Amino acid sequence: MIISNKQVQKVINAYLQRTGGLQDSHPASVREKREGTSPDQVSLSVQAKEVEKLKKEILAVPEVREEKVQELAKRISTGEYKVNAQDVAEKMLARDLADRLS
Repeated sequence: MIISNKQVQKVINAYLQRTGGLQDSHPASVREKREGTSPDQVSLSVQAKEVEKLKKEILAVPEVREEKVQELAKRISTGEYKVNAQDVAEKMLARDLADRLS
């Protein structure tokens, strides 16, 4: 399965919209007391931190799995790799559907 950066961004955006995005977790009275007395601060919610962590992990995954490529290259060169046309067609249709939905 191929997951593009565009799809990852859409999932993150949908999550942030559903959860109300990044919100200040302090009540207005606390914010008012802080105004003028301390420098600006940013406080991320637990969900925002988790989203950021997941985004970094997803972006760290290599787009090309070298071991899989080497295995397939070997099977192709030895004639052991046989393409199933039905499987190829199903994957193409599934990819097209996923692209249309994203």
